[in-house]
Parts: sequence; C-alpha cells; structure tokens
Amino acid sequence: MIYYGMDIRYIAGLFDGEGSVGVYDRAGQTGQFLSVSIANTVAEPLERLLPLYKSSLKQKPIPKRGLRHPYTWFVQGAEALRFLRDIHPHTIVRREQIAVALRFPLGPGGNARTPPEVFALRIELRDTLMAMKRAGGLPGKRPNPPSSPEVVRAVKLYTDGMACREVAEELDLDEAVVTEWVRECGATRDRGEAIKLGHAKRAKTFYATGQRQKAAELYRSGLSSLEISARLGVGVGTITYWLRRMGIARSMSEAQKIRWKKEP
Repeated sequence: MIYYGMDIRYIAGLFDGEGSVGVYDRAGQTGQFLSVSIANTVAEPLERLLPLYKSSLKQKPIPKRGLRHPYTWFVQGAEALRFLRDIHPHTIVRREQIAVALRFPLGPGGNARTPPEVFALRIELRDTLMAMKRAGGLPGKRPNPPSSPEVVRAVKLYTDGMACREVAEELDLDEAVVTEWVRECGATRDRGEAIKLGHAKRAKTFYATGQRQKAAELYRSGLSSLEISARLGVGVGTITYWLRRMGIARSMSEAQKIRWKKEP
C-alpha cells in the first residue's frame, strides 16, 4: 500500500528497526506527553516523513564514538497517535509497545487540569512502556547484563555518582549510548536520587573554588566579612553570600565575642 508516496509497510519496518515510543514527563512541569521517534544514519527516509505528519527532524552536531544514528525524527501528541495507528497493522517487533501507546488519553497536559483517572492512566502507560523497553519488548525477559569492559566501566561510573553526560565525556561516547547501557543494566536512578546528587555536586563545586575556600579559612580564623573583603578584593556582600551558602555564618553573639577579643 502506497501512503502519500511511501509504502506504509516500509515506514512500519523503519519504525520496527530504529523507532521508539514512550510516555515522558514534561520537564519542569506536571503531566505527561506521548512521543514517537525514529533514528537513522541517513536523513532521506526521515525527511520523507516530514510532510506526512506534523513532525521535526534533528541532527546531532558533533558525532562521537558509538553514535550510529545522527538523524532523529520526532512526532508527539495527536500526530504521534495517528502515526502509530497507521503503522500498527504492519509492525512486528514493536507491535505490543504500539498497542500500549495507543491507549494514551489526549487532553490537558497539566496535572491541575487533568482528571485523576486520566493522570493515573498516563503514569501506568509510562511505566509499562519503560518496563517493556528494559526487557527488550518481550514479556518476562530480563535486562541484558554488561557484555563488555566498556559497558561495565560506564555503568560503574554512573553508579558511583556521575551523570550519563559526564560518563559520555569521560569515555568519549555519545550520551544516548551511555543512557541505553544504564537502562539495559537496570541501574537508572529515580528522580529523588538524581536531584539529591545534583545538589551535592553543586555544593562540592561551590566549595572547590579557590577564593571561596580561602574566604572560609579566613572566616574560621576569626576575620569578619569586611576584613575578608578587604584582603581578597571581593565585595563584602559577595563574601557574606559565600559564607551563607557554605553554612558557616556566625550568630550575632559569636561575632560579638570575637570583636571583644580584638578590641584592646
């Protein structure tokens, strides 16, 4: 069957081999959305899908080792459902995933405006699709164990506290490759763990700055913010902010005692 100049069976095969479907949380917002993508090393097949659906095509700017698919075609929402309905009868590998995704209810995206039953169904579909992907789309199949020293090392760096982006930079890999390895090995963090880890890294970076460390040492030695400001050539307001961020600011009574010791 020819579908607007392309055989629908070819499109279904393309999706079966290089496609992905999932329900994702909106970054910084409440609610979920349905997204479908196809990745490929060649842009032309994906470009032919652009006039068929309200979609977009992106290209990775800097290919790295392990990046095999620099081109990715995306479609979301109602257009994603229409695309999945078109290809569902002709798919084989991802047929079950598509059947789950087709149950996604459209409507308001925000949690406050979404009926509880709709919100619960979206969460259920999100978790089901994630579980199917971890198992390779086959019921009862467990994630693949690390199969090479590079996978073992990448997962070890991730479990030790590095983000997928940081692991990719460390090993000169693409971030998507590292993310896939982590998912296959079942080592992904939940959102709460990721947020705590991010806070800890930012605090560590804050302490590691030379001037801030020096300011902390001078403050602990008994100098005031004003005296530290004069010695380091940094505004007193900045010094006060640093000390507050590092949690070492003195109480008024402590500051008064130090002042009395300095006075002749």
